[in-house]
Amino acid sequence: MPYDLAIRPRVATGRCDLVATPAGLVLDGTPLSAMQYGLLTRRRARRDDRLPADMPEDPATPATLNARQGSAGDALDPRGDLTGSRLWLLARAKKPEALQRAAGMARNALAPLERRGLTVSTAVADGGPGRIHLTARAGTAQVTLPVLVGS
Repeated sequence: MPYDLAIRPRVATGRCDLVATPAGLVLDGTPLSAMQYGLLTRRRARRDDRLPADMPEDPATPATLNARQGSAGDALDPRGDLTGSRLWLLARAKKPEALQRAAGMARNALAPLERRGLTVSTAVADGGPGRIHLTARAGTAQVTLPVLVGS
């Protein structure tokens, strides 16, 4: 199993921190950090994706600053693979649509782990008003996170 930089999500702020010690950055040999990175990073929206209403696309804006988002690391991938998930696009989706699409979006985000030989599974459940709960497993690691959706 390859190593990834260890990250620690900060749920209250919706951000992640790299884990560091006085000796340097910490490497994670489990799939957990790779799962969190894949699910929590905003993958660039496709041309046919409907953007949330509060993020209109401006064709005059350079692609790197575009409302379609995307990871800066995508420019460095020699295969042209995109990093992250498109779960952020569900912020304005109706809950039935979000429940339908979320598991597929998560599996797509975790495809790099499948290429490493891990078995990946995803499940979604209603999480109450304005949210769904996503659970993803890769090997023995599991991540559960809320996904904000429309009503």
